[in-house]
Formats: sequence, structure tokens, C-alpha cells
Amino acid sequence: MSFDNDRAEIVTALNTVTGVKGYQNRPTAPRTGDAWPTLPTLNLQAGLVWRPTWTVHVVLPSDERAAAVWMDAHFLPIVTALRVPAFPESAGPAVLETSAGDLLILEITMRSE
Repeated sequence: MSFDNDRAEIVTALNTVTGVKGYQNRPTAPRTGDAWPTLPTLNLQAGLVWRPTWTVHVVLPSDERAAAVWMDAHFLPIVTALRVPAFPESAGPAVLETSAGDLLILEITMRSE
């Protein structure tokens, strides 16, 4: 089972948004606007088909005020673009712990249809 095509479609959608750069996996040194999908959950539907629930991480500015301004400008274009490969169902700011320190991110949960 491979979800590479789904991942590629998500990255392609992210790359249509000005100020956002999509990656297949988390970049080594993520910067504001860098985004990548992860696949934390697979659900068996009708006992036949595995449906992924994706989480898309978008790096926000580290300053909370700047992060709010960035989200105001980019949130709607991002979720609109992501409607092409999947269905965004929730979103919000979060902190992602990394070995290089914490990142303030926009975390978007979405289902493949």
C-alpha cells in the first residue's frame, strides 16, 4: 500500500499558494511558509478500503503576533487549495517539537475522499 500519489497531490496543492512551499517530508531547516503532509491515521471503511487522514504542517513565524498576521493572510488560500486532493476538516495553531527546538505551526487535518 502506497500513498505517494496522495502526498504528491497535497504538495502540488500547497505549492499553488503564494508564500507557501510544499515538501514531501519535513525540510531539514524549516522556515515560515514551509509545509509538508504526514500520515498519522488510516481508517478502514466498509471493510474494504483504507482511507488516510492527513495532517499538513505549515510553519508559522515564531512571534505570535506575526504568526496571527501570517495566518490571516494565508489560511483561506491554503485550505481552499487543499480541497482539491482532500477534505480539510480541522485546523489550528500548534507547537511541533523538533530536535532543533519548537516550531509554531498551523496544523490542518484532512481526509482523502
